[in-house]
Amino acid sequence: MPTYDDFYLHVVELYNIQPKPRDLRLGQIYFNKLNEIRPDIAKLIRSTPYDPFFKERITNVVHDRVRSHW
Repeated sequence: MPTYDDFYLHVVELYNIQPKPRDLRLGQIYFNKLNEIRPDIAKLIRSTPYDPFFKERITNVVHDRVRSHW
């Protein structure tokens, strides 16, 4: 299992390789990848203020919350 930092770097890579204009938001890629790798954590944050799916960026609050369960 990757570390949280490895996970996030992979998410950013996936976001950056999209052709512009980008089809997927950073939060969308983050949540989808989280659900794939750590569905237990994705379930904890789904539809809560920590869910980044509809966001263009990942806040420190989200990073801290997910990292605390990693």
